[in-house]
Amino acid sequence: MSYLKFLMLLLGVVVLITSSLAEEHHEQLKPPTSTIPNSAITWILPPISLRPPPPPNNPPPPPPNKSPPPPPSSPPPPPLNNPPPPPPPPPPRSPPPPSQGNPPPAPPRSPPPPSP
Repeated sequence: MSYLKFLMLLLGVVVLITSSLAEEHHEQLKPPTSTIPNSAITWILPPISLRPPPPPNNPPPPPPNKSPPPPPSSPPPPPLNNPPPPPPPPPPRSPPPPSQGNPPPAPPRSPPPPSP
């Protein structure tokens, strides 16, 4: 039983300490009274105006033109749901050139060396 009483006492002490620290911390969070004169604040911060800036004297340059339209001579793109057209057939192969007679004779072989 004494162990349970000790834990309860310890828990009470922890709760009291944390609550007192929370109250002190809460007092620190209150805004302090200002000791800085208003002139110092306005010197540090630029004036804030809610009005929009006046328009510039010169008119803005015209926006650059977008890409030129495609020339009308180009064919229209094919519809997306149709398959692409088949590729053109390959050109026919040209026949091999005709042979001009018999091939040249192979050079004569040297005779094998005589075996001893």
